[in-house]
Amino acid sequence: MAVITNETEQDRWREASSEASYWIALSAEEMSADDTARFTEWLATDPLHERAYQDVARFWGALDRIPPEDARQLDQYVEVPVRNPSETVPVESSSTTRLLRKHGRTISGRRLALVAASIVLVLGVWWVAGAFHMTADYRTATGELRSITLDDGTRVDLGPRTALSVAFDAGFRKVTLHEGEAFFQVAPDAARPFEVEAGWGSINALGTAFNVHRYADHVMVMVSEHAVRVATTADPSNGLRLEAGNRVRYDDTGRIGTAEAADTRRELAWKRQRLVFENQPLEDVIEDLNRYRSGWIIVRDSTLKRLSITASVDTGHPDRALRMIEETLPVSSLRITDRVVLLSRGTTFH
Repeated sequence: MAVITNETEQDRWREASSEASYWIALSAEEMSADDTARFTEWLATDPLHERAYQDVARFWGALDRIPPEDARQLDQYVEVPVRNPSETVPVESSSTTRLLRKHGRTISGRRLALVAASIVLVLGVWWVAGAFHMTADYRTATGELRSITLDDGTRVDLGPRTALSVAFDAGFRKVTLHEGEAFFQVAPDAARPFEVEAGWGSINALGTAFNVHRYADHVMVMVSEHAVRVATTADPSNGLRLEAGNRVRYDDTGRIGTAEAADTRRELAWKRQRLVFENQPLEDVIEDLNRYRSGWIIVRDSTLKRLSITASVDTGHPDRALRMIEETLPVSSLRITDRVVLLSRGTTFH
């Protein structure tokens, strides 16, 4: 698999892989002479096209060899039938729709499923779900760390696979964290409050430095200097003042947890290219690892998700952490090339 970390190159790779998925789906049945000519022309246009086509083809070759029950496990993640050509396609990804519109044709049944599933599985649900917030003002790629300075002088450190939007006016400063993790060092401006909206709540800076980590179903806020006010959209009037050296979690139900002491060095280890987990649920650990490696790790067995992990991980080598999980927890893995890794309880897949 090609490893591409530059955001522009990732956009090109995503486009080429989507196109390759289309041609593989089309070749599942007889291609017309015109189709063959257009495919040959596309392949010759850019060396990246041939690499993407070979990559997608390898992926599907591996996918065809996995047991039917494991293919059905993938169905719930991609929301399209992966192996059964008689099933209907309940969801078309936006990438699929754009691709078919580009070629001016309609594809149905097995071939449409193949296009949609290829785009989701090969590129990862992170890209397809809302095209990873393509309208965000700032985005980072897989494994990428970036520091930016906003117009007001606020410094923001962005973790991998993070998307951020900024809306400043004369009386208010608002930042939306769509995805990922960010550390804010807020420039003082008494006339313009600074607020970060993340998921199901918001964080108002009180002259401070703080970290916001957005997970799939909750948000963790940690303050390293001064204080913030944390409130949920469900109950904005009952916010919590969070002082330096503490952290708090709020979730998708609108509940704010109890503030607890935080190890700021551990919480901010990602800025030093490390991830430090202390009794952290496997579900959260995997979500973090997925931001640092190309592909997709899926916890197949829900009973594994709450298992605790304590580890220190070099973010430059996330697969070492995956091997550690396999060696220390009652899990086994099934690899579909290096794109998708399924984790299950036990030592073998059946």
